[in-house]
Amino acid sequence: MSVWISAIFGHNWTKLTKHTLNQIARASSGEASPAAYKRILDPRSQRRRISKDGSDAFLLPCNFSVHFGRRVFELGYCDRWSRLLLYKKVRKLFFSACRRTAQVANTNEVLICPEGTILGGCLREDITFDVVKQRALTGWGPPDLDPRTFFTVSELAEMSDDRVHYFLLRFPTPAGKM
Repeated sequence: MSVWISAIFGHNWTKLTKHTLNQIARASSGEASPAAYKRILDPRSQRRRISKDGSDAFLLPCNFSVHFGRRVFELGYCDRWSRLLLYKKVRKLFFSACRRTAQVANTNEVLICPEGTILGGCLREDITFDVVKQRALTGWGPPDLDPRTFFTVSELAEMSDDRVHYFLLRFPTPAGKM
């Protein structure tokens, strides 16, 4: 399991603004001061045509990245998926970043899965988080990982490769929202 960690969120923003990006950069990193971010693709590049489908990608502080779609976005973290399953420190750091980012996005659910799954393609489609969640359920079955359960190296080795194992986290909705 050498892939990175990924979280998929829904959002209701009509367009991506610098303010929104700054909020997500601060939320993911946990830094109170304005966080620096960098667009992954050079705006002058021909590869920049990706923006025509409504998506854009940025590197954020503290080894995070964000890839925006029209209705969903992916928060990536440069640590191994297996380390999220093994270590409390990695899980606490990432899940805390997801909780803070969910508050910024005004959502109470997030899918946590290995980076590079079929759900990553949803960023280029005009679909809602509920559709993404349904695709995960249809393709992989229900979420089978419990946020409170940690694995040993031997248990990871014994996990079935027949499916993608993933979390569905639910956060309390702040009072007066949604």
